[in-house]
Amino acid sequence: MRLLLVGVPGWNRGDDAIAHAMTRLLREAAPDATIVSCVQRRGVMHGSGARELLARRGAPLAHLRLLFEIARSDLVIIGGGSIIQDRYGAGWVRGIMGLYVEVALLARLFRRPMITAPIGIDPLGTATGRRVARFILSSCNSVFVRDEASAGIAMRLGLLRPYTRPLVATDPALAYAEGRPAANVDAATLVICPALESDTPARLITMFAALISDQLDDDPTLRCRILAMEEREHEDAGRAGLIVAALDPALRTRVTIERPAHVDEAFAILASARAVVTMRLHPMILVSHLVPVFALNRGAKMKAFARDLKLQSLPLDDTDPDRIPALVRGFLAAMDDPEARRGHLADIRAARGQRLQLLGALVECTGYRPAGITPLTQS
Repeated sequence: MRLLLVGVPGWNRGDDAIAHAMTRLLREAAPDATIVSCVQRRGVMHGSGARELLARRGAPLAHLRLLFEIARSDLVIIGGGSIIQDRYGAGWVRGIMGLYVEVALLARLFRRPMITAPIGIDPLGTATGRRVARFILSSCNSVFVRDEASAGIAMRLGLLRPYTRPLVATDPALAYAEGRPAANVDAATLVICPALESDTPARLITMFAALISDQLDDDPTLRCRILAMEEREHEDAGRAGLIVAALDPALRTRVTIERPAHVDEAFAILASARAVVTMRLHPMILVSHLVPVFALNRGAKMKAFARDLKLQSLPLDDTDPDRIPALVRGFLAAMDDPEARRGHLADIRAARGQRLQLLGALVECTGYRPAGITPLTQS
């Protein structure tokens, strides 16, 4: 059996974690399968056991590689992450959904069954976005989503096949850390995971600088690591320096910017921290059972995951930025109590265990004709 994962690992360590976790889940279900993962750069899947298919959009050879790989695959799995969204524009060719239109067309051409990894589906603000999303999802033999909100959006799109009723699982990255040995915690290190994009407002930079300053002033032994989960220069990796520049010069020597090239490096940084404060989804998914995590929710999906995993969280849009440093300081102080920390992490492990069980249905789909899925060759 040959399984093809079509995601976009290579730019964001969260996407990399999804690809690694999916590879592991598929390998457990089909030990003898050949697993191929699309990547945006080489080396992303190192250590996973998956073969890499360089499929950067815009390169002519990438389209040929994708065509040949789909033609010889037994099952195509698209996702995960929020692959159905039109925040940055929507079209049949360009953007993230344009990639999956191409994959869907090729899967239909070669009569290859296609399913989604548990994906996120964002609210779609354009008619074109809704049409493109409907085409992609209705091309799937089965649609797995990572949360109830995504399932609701999928249903409202009006999927064309009755057996594509969305099935709610969870984000595959939740399985990434399972079985990994616990890291040695550095009690003097706080990890901050911002979400910095080209349109990030200056007030967000100011808020992070104030948060870091407050923690460093409160504890003279503390160091801070700003973790860039997104490696592109117009996002975390290139803009994290704005936070450091906004700090008092005397504090800057206690702050480092980490730009890990591999998800294993990012995980090691997160898992060894005293605590993590994150604006991005995947840091809390990766280590919330190992390290206290304080989530700064920037949207419905983070709010839903924080609720499901029983995490401490704040909605950024509804919270006075001046209050955030004190609230984080209070959380860290509470987690310094060993008994409180153990109880907090135990509750989260139990919640994670319930979510991980939902991935079982996805794993069953590695069979060529799993129950409940009609292959395209019969449609």
